[in-house]
Amino acid sequence: HAWDDHATALRALVLCRLWAACWASEPNGSPFLRTLLAAIARHGQKLAAHSFYRGDHNHGVTQAYALLAIGLLFPSLPQAAEWARAGCARLEAQTAENVSAAGVHREHSPFYHFYVFRQLADARRLGQAYGLSFSPEFEQRLEAMLAAGAYLLKPNGTLPALGDTSAGSPALATSQDARDFRAPAYLWSSTQGAEGAPPRADSVLLPDSGYAVFRSGWGQQEPVKDERFLVLRLATENSAHIHRDVFSFELYAYGDDL
Repeated sequence: HAWDDHATALRALVLCRLWAACWASEPNGSPFLRTLLAAIARHGQKLAAHSFYRGDHNHGVTQAYALLAIGLLFPSLPQAAEWARAGCARLEAQTAENVSAAGVHREHSPFYHFYVFRQLADARRLGQAYGLSFSPEFEQRLEAMLAAGAYLLKPNGTLPALGDTSAGSPALATSQDARDFRAPAYLWSSTQGAEGAPPRADSVLLPDSGYAVFRSGWGQQEPVKDERFLVLRLATENSAHIHRDVFSFELYAYGDDL
């Protein structure tokens, strides 16, 4: 499985980080750096291939992010500019096609929602550092992902175990993300009311995503962790990764999963 689609993308990002960690301490033209650069170039060639790319899957998000990183970090590679453009275009397409207008990633998993957000947000920051801008639509969709994410968090800040999400899966969006993307509702939800502002509605149907979320409140009348929370999986969207768990639900109240 050396060239598994997801493993290749993850490894490529690790190799880029390894380069960043080592290049200053290695002599110019060292055998180690030459070998590492050759490996990174091989990963770029593999990730650029259309037949290898997963356009309708969270794996494809990581593939596109890794290709963008290689293209930006190694401008001396002959195809670097082309790889950076392709990575950016693929990330734009993933966001437009696989994140609903309501801001929910359509792979039926609260964890994947935040995992995909993390990849997209990190790719955006990397692009900004190298003078590459994403579209206003891309920015708006990331803001919407945090707004929807405010509802997907239970009152104690954990994720409901629906789809491919386990009870210990982390929400990978941070308070700094909420500030960067002007998402006061997510900041409130993720800090249990310590920062930000509560969402306008207690309960919401998230269209084009298959979730309904019901909540007794946001901590204005009682401690946030004591609020009641119910999330229900209502539909299966057209997605590459599906768990057949329609009508699954999770109920939380007064600090406990019920």
